[in-house]
Amino acid sequence: MALQAEDATRSQAKTAAPPLTVARFPFMKLPAELRELVYACLTPVDGYLFDFQDFFLSCKLVNREAQAKIAGNIDKYLGEVKEEWAQQGNQPLRITTPTLFAELEHVTVEFPLSFLDKLQGDRQYSTHDPDRIQDFCTTLESLATLKIACLEFSFFQDQYYSNAQSSSSFNK
Repeated sequence: MALQAEDATRSQAKTAAPPLTVARFPFMKLPAELRELVYACLTPVDGYLFDFQDFFLSCKLVNREAQAKIAGNIDKYLGEVKEEWAQQGNQPLRITTPTLFAELEHVTVEFPLSFLDKLQGDRQYSTHDPDRIQDFCTTLESLATLKIACLEFSFFQDQYYSNAQSSSSFNK
């Protein structure tokens, strides 16, 4: 019986697969267009930038190409958020648009104060506009998908807010 177990072990050892070797992929031999498609997947929408740190450190050319593409992609994404907000009939958002790769970890979004007036609706009748609340939530949801270190929100006084405030105080 011991001999059978020993024979089985020897036969398994003879048929065992050799250790796997890792083949290197010649990424830099790909055309620049294909490398840019890879870089397009490395955005703060798809994952945290530090998750891709090893990729950026692989060589200077990859780092330079990837940084330019990622900064352009995030600029495009934030532009789409601003456009969607404006299409909903709101006053324009102010979003700091990162131009350098180092700025991608911090984005500031400023909402117009006149938007708050629209949220509150007519104070005399204590009504509010639920569509405006939905617009606000949709925009926040789009921005929340960004995987960045700091997403800062603030409000700015726009021309419609100041006009609404002066006309309402004038009527009192």
